[in-house]
Amino acid sequence: MSTRTARAAIAMTFSVAVLLNLAMLLLAATVQAISLASLNASIGKLLLAYSAPGLALILGLFAKRRSRGRAEPLAFWAAIGICVVWNVVLVWRCVIFGLAALTPSASGGLKDLGDFFETVSKGAAVVTTPITYFFAKLD
Repeated sequence: MSTRTARAAIAMTFSVAVLLNLAMLLLAATVQAISLASLNASIGKLLLAYSAPGLALILGLFAKRRSRGRAEPLAFWAAIGICVVWNVVLVWRCVIFGLAALTPSASGGLKDLGDFFETVSKGAAVVTTPITYFFAKLD
C-alpha cells in the first residue's frame, strides 16, 4: 500500500466516525430528546474530542510533500488500529445516546455524554502520537 493511500485510509476512518457521531446527535435533536442549545454544546464537545487527532491528520495530509513510497506496514497497522479503537469507542457511546433518545426510559443521558466527551478528549494524545509519527516520518 502506498503511503498516500494509507494516509487517506486513516483520514477516512476519522471522517466516517465523525459523521456517524453527528448523525446520532442530530437524531436525538430530531426526536426532540435534546434542545438546540444542548445539541450545539454536544457538537462542540464532540469536536473538542476530535480536535487533537484531527489536527494531526490535517497537518499530515496538507503539510506533507507528495509521497511515492510504500507505507511501513507496522506503522500503518498500528496507526489504523488505534484510530479504529478510538473511533469505535466514540461512535459506540453516541449510538447508545441516540438509541436512548428514541427510548425515553433508557439510560444514556446528555450529561453522561458530555462528561464522556470531556474525559475522552483528555486522552487524545494516545491517538495523536502514532498518527503524528505515521504522517511525519520520512518516506
